[in-house]
Amino acid sequence: DQPRSRGLGDVYKRQTVFNVQRLVTGILIVIGIATIGIGALVFLLSYRLRAQEFENLNKIGADPTTTKALVVFEAGFVIVASLVASGLLVILVAALAPILVRVMLG
Repeated sequence: DQPRSRGLGDVYKRQTVFNVQRLVTGILIVIGIATIGIGALVFLLSYRLRAQEFENLNKIGADPTTTKALVVFEAGFVIVASLVASGLLVILVAALAPILVRVMLG
């Protein structure tokens, strides 16, 4: 029982796996950055559209700090809800991954 020597094919396969891993990681980073950018853009545009609403709140006596707190609360709620939803999806995918791999590979 001598140890099997690694040929060039084994090294090439390992490099291919790492190259694919780097590619997928890079794509995920780009998608994450784009998602954060889109989210920030949506919040900024929403704030601009609601500027009149915030001005009306100030006119009827709402403290500017309260108005700012409302905006921060809304943003925080959306972020927390998104994290919970994504966490649930990660758990679901992790649970279903073995089944999905079996189905895809036949």
